[in-house]
Amino acid sequence: MSVPIPNVKVIALFLPILAILLTACRMLLQLRSRTFRVDDGWATFSSVGLFIFSVCTFVSLGHVGGATAVALDYLVSELFYTVLWSARLSILLSLAQPSLGRSTRGKTFVYSTASGFILFWIILFAQTFWVCETASEWKHSPPQRCPKSMGIAIAQLTTGVAANAALLVLPATFLFDASLTNKQRVHMICTIVATVFAAVASLVHGYFTLRVGGLPELVLAIIEASATLMACSAAILATAVLDLIKKPSPSDRWIMTSSFNTLSPTFSTDTVKTVHLSPRSGTSVSYEGNTPFRKSPSLWGPNGAGVHITEEKVSVLHFPTPAVLKRSV
Repeated sequence: MSVPIPNVKVIALFLPILAILLTACRMLLQLRSRTFRVDDGWATFSSVGLFIFSVCTFVSLGHVGGATAVALDYLVSELFYTVLWSARLSILLSLAQPSLGRSTRGKTFVYSTASGFILFWIILFAQTFWVCETASEWKHSPPQRCPKSMGIAIAQLTTGVAANAALLVLPATFLFDASLTNKQRVHMICTIVATVFAAVASLVHGYFTLRVGGLPELVLAIIEASATLMACSAAILATAVLDLIKKPSPSDRWIMTSSFNTLSPTFSTDTVKTVHLSPRSGTSVSYEGNTPFRKSPSLWGPNGAGVHITEEKVSVLHFPTPAVLKRSV
């Protein structure tokens, strides 16, 4: 099975560019909402790796030889793992946001899985150097590409299956948790769907690594890396679109259990019906009532709650004491 080099070059440019653009949109959304977290950092790192991976792949398909070709082959192989595992870590940590703090078991699962991902990454990274340096004849016979051994193919396939299974189990575990908001539930559903597509790409790439090799295997590597990076941004973008087209539903509404005399807010003659509380986590919850509020210059005061009011002219309310919230029935 042969693939024309021009076709490989097109794939090496188009799919990574699409994945990087989706990640850039995610970064802009997170920075705009001031909710840039560790998972966003891993997604950014993965997109940078994919850009370099794409450039190295494109250059390696040209007229290069000698030490340059050998170096490019190593870069392509190792950058593939960099893109893949940093994107998977991003997916894992984005799913951890609603689950962390619920139970010791949930924390242990997330941290153990993250440690396992990093361990798999290190093993695969070292395995490539070991195999390619042990059988170094490929360095002197063009095209200089290290042949993937059966061990590398099996390691890629098994670690990929294990990682994708973990990324499916975690959202499925908390999907029907009654305490999740609709936004969190949509995030998990989108992650499951995106991970399934990435898992299919991983399985097909594993098969081509085992049975075919050569340029077809390189094409599938590009597809898998791009699909995995797209998967880590798909859920974030989907929930952002949902926020634009849908108002908060009853399941996302909360009420204050403390009286206003206890909270002692500042009053005015303006009447506001809906108040959106915006915690640092970025979750949007709401309080409904007809209590008049007045704008305060402090958004995050000592022991206070930052409140963004979406109706009338009021935008911020500062409570001297913490507001106690519970889900409305």
